[in-house]
Amino acid sequence: MKRVRTGFGLALLLTAAVCPSIRVQAQTGAHVGTQMGTQKGTQMTTQMGSKVRPAPALGAYYDALRKKRLLSVETAKVEELRKLLAEGERAAQERRYDDAALILFELVESPRFADYADESELDGARFTLGSALHELGAEQSARRYLRQVIDKGPGETYFAPAFRKHTDVALAGLSLPTVIEDLGKLNLALPEDARNELRYLRGREREAAGDDALAMQAYGEITPHSRFYANAQYLLGAIASRRGQLVEAERHFCKIASAGDDNRYSFYVDDRYFAVKDLARLGLGRVAHEQGRADDAFYYYFQVPQDSPRLPEAMFEAAYATYEGGDHDTAVDLLDQLQARFPQSAFSDEASILRGYVALSACDFDKASRMFSSFIERFTPLLAETDRILQSPSRRDALYAELARAGEDNRAASPMRKTLVALVGVDPVFADLNERVGRLDAEAARAGRLPELVGTLAARLSGGDAPKPVADAAQSERDLLGALQDEVDDARQGVRLLTQQVDTMRRLGAPAAQLAPIEKDLVRIENRAASLQSHLQDARWAGADASVEAPRDAEVAALFARDIELARHFDARVAQLRPKLVAAANERALAGLKALRTRLADFLRRARIGRIDAVMGSKRRIEIQIESLAAGRFPAELRDPLLVQGFLGDDEEYWPFEGEDWPDEYLERYEPKGTGADAASAPAPAAAPKVAP
Repeated sequence: MKRVRTGFGLALLLTAAVCPSIRVQAQTGAHVGTQMGTQKGTQMTTQMGSKVRPAPALGAYYDALRKKRLLSVETAKVEELRKLLAEGERAAQERRYDDAALILFELVESPRFADYADESELDGARFTLGSALHELGAEQSARRYLRQVIDKGPGETYFAPAFRKHTDVALAGLSLPTVIEDLGKLNLALPEDARNELRYLRGREREAAGDDALAMQAYGEITPHSRFYANAQYLLGAIASRRGQLVEAERHFCKIASAGDDNRYSFYVDDRYFAVKDLARLGLGRVAHEQGRADDAFYYYFQVPQDSPRLPEAMFEAAYATYEGGDHDTAVDLLDQLQARFPQSAFSDEASILRGYVALSACDFDKASRMFSSFIERFTPLLAETDRILQSPSRRDALYAELARAGEDNRAASPMRKTLVALVGVDPVFADLNERVGRLDAEAARAGRLPELVGTLAARLSGGDAPKPVADAAQSERDLLGALQDEVDDARQGVRLLTQQVDTMRRLGAPAAQLAPIEKDLVRIENRAASLQSHLQDARWAGADASVEAPRDAEVAALFARDIELARHFDARVAQLRPKLVAAANERALAGLKALRTRLADFLRRARIGRIDAVMGSKRRIEIQIESLAAGRFPAELRDPLLVQGFLGDDEEYWPFEGEDWPDEYLERYEPKGTGADAASAPAPAAAPKVAP
């Protein structure tokens, strides 16, 4: 009977584990959409929450198999329990989470191990299983097994790690109000660490709801022994800065940023602390910058380590603070370092325009004009490209794909495209949703043969070797929808290729007047393809709504029949969920692109104004020089430095005069004899005698 785990176990676990994970993906993605504040995210939560059906538990299969005497009911030996637990833990440590889940599911669900339900080994199996399911994205299932450990109380060995992992699962995308309400029902005297975990969850939930007062109260109650103490102090500082309480914000940031300077920490520190510490240093710099303390701001920004991913941000903000503090040389030096070390930084656009304003403040009008002109020349085509992307769905899809591959080395992309991707940046929610789409695709590919596999097991149960062919009208309908989807995909791919050809023609110098009609036709075709895609998705969703009746008895054949029917609807459910996740991710990227477009337009306007100021400043400087020459004064900046250097020896150095000349000192120093005021007061020379012709 040990073959049951390798034969029946694979199909049963795929049926009971893969399907619930899709439900989790729907709820998690919807929760992120709700946090985004979009109405579409809220609709996703309502729709998916009402249509998804729970899969049967593995316990029902074990009971049915036991009644059929197909499964041994003999209690397993403790050595077998420990052996399977060691295999599952080893697989989890090696990041083979699928294998770990298969092994540990049998430990926690099989009746052969029911007599060990109160043993710490089985609690360890539940904890490891919950952790593996969390890594696979099955948050609801992970929470269920972790909760079984928590319900046993703080006296159990695995209570503390299970409670912490339960918090991580909740923060991964579950509904925080539901989790907090559920944990509030625990009739247990929680230890300090568990209370801190619950306080952090309450603070995050209240902050997301906009209740800063209760959020600050919850964060403030977290003790230094908690792993979330540094996070809580940073969030307290962020909330205080949003409310304009800069002194209070600086106090909270200092609790994090100054810790460890004497090689001692007064609170719990883990691997997340150093990222939070970098954020706290940035927060201190921004507070000092807001208060006009440029030197303090530079000091705080300078504390960000050289290997920190926040270093480009710190260098730019330090340059801005020193510029506003009047230290133009330091600002230029920081901008030079930023350009040399991080040429593709997301701050390259604003750093370029800041260079112009630094030169303008130093009265270097020619350099400022060159800087502003260079900025306009570089970013005006980028703004035009951004407008084209916003108008074209195919260009937007291409940009979304590039953002999803932002961490890869894309040498084929043009410099303008690389700059655009760097300026848009990868939003954390966008990256998280794309990761969930990847998990969904992997599970869909893995479960593609699930109906056939379950059918084969059902046939073996009935004495046959292969499942009986069944005429499935729904399958033919799905095949038709798949064929239509292929045609729509081909049409959209053709539009993308035509768009790339138009872009190539534009780079080669094709007139914009000739490309404009082609652009309009492409946009019209893209809109029609998008409409067809929408109707096709509606048809797929209609197939996913087909209900499946629960088996009337607990017979194995009835359970198999129900799961085969559920598996046949699996691709339709994936087709219903995947576009929602992709749309939610694309909305985040589109919001970033629109924000970039607004920022670039504002920077270009400021650059044009700055160039006008540079021209006007240069004009005024020339006017002052002309006025000085007309008054008999030679401006110092017009003196030929090479002429001055020519009169110096090898061991001499010229120090230009930097003081102020009073009128009499100026005449004494610079006016030649017989000119100026002395010449005016001297008697006129006698007239020369006339000479006869």
